[in-house]
Amino acid sequence: MATTTYAKFDGIQEELIKLLRSASDSVYICVAWLSMEIYGQVLANLVKGGVDVHLIVNQDENNDIAKMQQLPGVKFSPLLMRVRSKLMHNKFCIIDERVVVTGSYNWSSNAEGHFENIVVSRNDFYLVKQFLHEFHDLKDYHLHEVKLNRCGCRSNVFTLAMFGYESGRYSDSTVGLWSVCAKNKHVQF
Repeated sequence: MATTTYAKFDGIQEELIKLLRSASDSVYICVAWLSMEIYGQVLANLVKGGVDVHLIVNQDENNDIAKMQQLPGVKFSPLLMRVRSKLMHNKFCIIDERVVVTGSYNWSSNAEGHFENIVVSRNDFYLVKQFLHEFHDLKDYHLHEVKLNRCGCRSNVFTLAMFGYESGRYSDSTVGLWSVCAKNKHVQF
């Protein structure tokens, strides 16, 4: 499989929908904002077709979180940043763990009116690995925040990591993570 890469500056929304519809196994989407009017039915159809769909977006007034949570079968992680000045501003998608789509394009309803871009890379498995790693880091951040909010703690959290040996298709390694709450000394593995 040859690696191919191309950029799009026009017709980005149509290109994204075409790429999403081409998925056969999995779709990982990590975007700050996502228009349910544009992409909601596409995601629902993917799930109906047996595609594993994962979605990370900001939990803010620009996203219709209630509609996103109603998408049956979509694994959904809304990110609520503890520090208001921080923003998850990623814009990437991984399709079938072989296609990466990234760029300046927001997946919002008004994005087509801006000067934006995407880059599509196929079969660059090192690039796929990097984006999958970032996706899972953000998903774990969401899960960690949910756990902290359950105990009512809103302090600084320090994370300690122990890395294991690399193995497998992408030379993955296991990582043991411990989170320590500075305020109440909560510790979670």
